[in-house]
Amino acid sequence: MIVGLGVLALSPLRLVPADGPGARRWLDPVFAQRAIDNDAYYGALARAGAYLGDNAPRDSVISVIHEGTVVGYYADRPYQMLYTLPVTDTLRVLARSEYLVYDHLVFVQQTDAEIRKVEDYIDAHFGVELDISDHRRVVVLRRYGEP
Repeated sequence: MIVGLGVLALSPLRLVPADGPGARRWLDPVFAQRAIDNDAYYGALARAGAYLGDNAPRDSVISVIHEGTVVGYYADRPYQMLYTLPVTDTLRVLARSEYLVYDHLVFVQQTDAEIRKVEDYIDAHFGVELDISDHRRVVVLRRYGEP
């Protein structure tokens, strides 16, 4: 009986669901987030990565503003995450990039004025290749002309 209670305590299932609709009420909140919300959050990134895997040449330079590991995994291409870089490094990487995945506008080392400078650069040098809008918006951009 003690083993049974231990297994029940470790299970992501609840015997008495909390108030709320659907499967979420039967699951522990941490498990529910991974099982229910994960695909909604990462699905657009996976689709962007798969698109790049199918369409970007193997030697393409792909930059991703925030979730580079997810995009790079599905693209099976090298990638550069931008959100941790200062503005000068961001602009240098973008100058070499053929593709940019615009997923979540966050630059932890940049001021608002520097972020606007990066956005102006993106607007001037990249065009929309693929716009994925489901539970969130992720845009694959491609450089106008050669990097």
